[in-house]
Amino acid sequence: MSALEERAEADGYVCPEGWTESEGSCFRYVSDHGTFAESNLLCKELHSSATLATIGSVGQNLAAAKLVTGSGDAWIGKRLYGNEEYWMDGSCSTYSPGLEVPLTATDACGRIFAEEHQVFPKWGRWNCDLTRAVMCGFSVSSSQNEEFIRPSSNCPEGWTESEGSCFRYVSDPVTTAEGDLLCKELHSSATLATIGSAGQNLAAAKLIAGTENAFIGRRLYEDGEYWMDGSCSTYSPRYEAPLQLNEATCGRIFHDEHQFFPQWGRWPCDGTRPVMCGFSMSSSQNGECSRQAPTSSSSESVSWFSFICVLSVWCNMHR
Repeated sequence: MSALEERAEADGYVCPEGWTESEGSCFRYVSDHGTFAESNLLCKELHSSATLATIGSVGQNLAAAKLVTGSGDAWIGKRLYGNEEYWMDGSCSTYSPGLEVPLTATDACGRIFAEEHQVFPKWGRWNCDLTRAVMCGFSVSSSQNEEFIRPSSNCPEGWTESEGSCFRYVSDPVTTAEGDLLCKELHSSATLATIGSAGQNLAAAKLIAGTENAFIGRRLYEDGEYWMDGSCSTYSPRYEAPLQLNEATCGRIFHDEHQFFPQWGRWPCDGTRPVMCGFSMSSSQNGECSRQAPTSSSSESVSWFSFICVLSVWCNMHR
């Protein structure tokens, strides 16, 4: 019995009716066909914590494959975008049994085959806009589904802790400049949020109301991008569209039920969106690497590019 299974048993956890447990996760197969985005929403309708399934081990791969009827296949939560791939629930799992053909597509979605299929245990790819059956899943591990978003006594009231940072969502739509000032009014150390990991991305996304999106502290120029708080974080879950900039644009995070999650989006900095504020409780993130981000001005673009270059060198020296 795995550690997760022992924990689930000790806590008296049982997967809901219609779901199958494997190594601390619950899985459910749906034979109705849908696109990748439609299927992810269907999973959330079946259980609030569910997404298209994350498969984290050989055992889970076999357990899920046994649920697939006949010799068919089903979507799983593996999304491939360019040279990057990620799980729809924000998991950091690196498990992969291999793929049935080399990667040639720049945007494709993962699928699992039935146990008796000739390709099993490998996974497949499929055009995300076409339709397949669905494999839903969610983890019963509090480290994946609760600790990312639990309120913490280390954060002020109204803020949510995740991996050493505090986050707060504000639904009022404002520009990025107004949003950054608003964050500072809510807490002296806060800026538009820096998202430093898949866990923080999921935690912040869950705070957003409905299926909205909100500004985060990512500022993008043709010559580079940076975080408003001067953070050296290099985490990025990719963007929902290629970068095509004629002027500065600003990053936004989507609600975890949005079809683009966990990717980020862009929006004109002078446009208005709700706001995701944040600050780090770690001196390593707010100390020697920290720099005040530039304000937007086309006349200052050269000097700000120099600033970014200096910041990059400084960060590399102090990692």
